[in-house]
Amino acid sequence: MQKSTLGFRSNTIKNALIATLAAAALTVGLAACSADDNKPNITAKPSTSESQTPDASSEPEATETAAPEETVAPESTDTGDYDAEAQAELLEKYADLERASFDAVREMYPDLYSEMAVETGDAGAIAFTFTYAEQMDVSASKASFDAQLPQMTTQINDEVFPLMRDFGLEGDLAITYQYFAPDNVLIWEYTFESLDQ
Repeated sequence: MQKSTLGFRSNTIKNALIATLAAAALTVGLAACSADDNKPNITAKPSTSESQTPDASSEPEATETAAPEETVAPESTDTGDYDAEAQAELLEKYADLERASFDAVREMYPDLYSEMAVETGDAGAIAFTFTYAEQMDVSASKASFDAQLPQMTTQINDEVFPLMRDFGLEGDLAITYQYFAPDNVLIWEYTFESLDQ
């Protein structure tokens, strides 16, 4: 019986992720269409060795940085009384389901991303990294993501975090999305947080 429940969760999680990624891909894809390839408009700052997580009151900034070989998900600050080892195993299983949904994203947008990755971090933290296949106007793409942030926030809070809870994940949850241009310039990064309630 658990197998059928996990299958249901897998399809539901996959559908929620695909919808979120499709909305983000379409937004940035439209911005990329307006890019002037001869005049890239890049607002870039050198990266630091420390990971920075923007809070909800700050706007994400485009920064120049090398694409990480391994994405490190943000650390959770939750100190709940659940089994941390079991939660880490569940989070990795959840990440595997998310990775499996990449095939559907590739089918919907076959040439959009050159790389997609999901990494897990401490207790309930997960990070998605996407690298676009074609160069685009970074400023226009960032503006498109910023404009979609309210819709993405609603979708994450209403669909993805509840699915993660249904999957068995407890405590504070954090999902980071990072989007890179092919030249490894960070286009947009944001961390969505769901505090344990």
